[in-house]
Amino acid sequence: MNKRHLSLSGDVLALIDPMKPKNVHVFDIMSGKPSATHITHSTDIIEMELNQIEMASERKMCFVDSNRDMFLTSVHKPEIQKIQNMTDSFLWNESNDMLSAIADGKHITWFYPNSIYVDKDLM
Repeated sequence: MNKRHLSLSGDVLALIDPMKPKNVHVFDIMSGKPSATHITHSTDIIEMELNQIEMASERKMCFVDSNRDMFLTSVHKPEIQKIQNMTDSFLWNESNDMLSAIADGKHITWFYPNSIYVDKDLM
């Protein structure tokens, strides 16, 4: 499996801390400085990826932890939400804000992942 520890998207670079894999550091590419945002999870993060949407305010990160649970959070205002368990692999669409995963032997696609912040039942 290809593990992703670094993700670049438009104005943001995200990196899983190799010494403390529960933490993801976010950097502003233009200034090269660390962002005020720091994402911390309760268990080790084994892979993560940023969405590729053009609007920086809508930048989201999806990650899988060591329990194979998949989570979604906004990069600029972290609010971590679990969206799937038993996740083998996931990928953001390159041109739209859609997310796909192979989980529990099934292919799942979220056409509008932001719905988790509106109503969890919509997911």
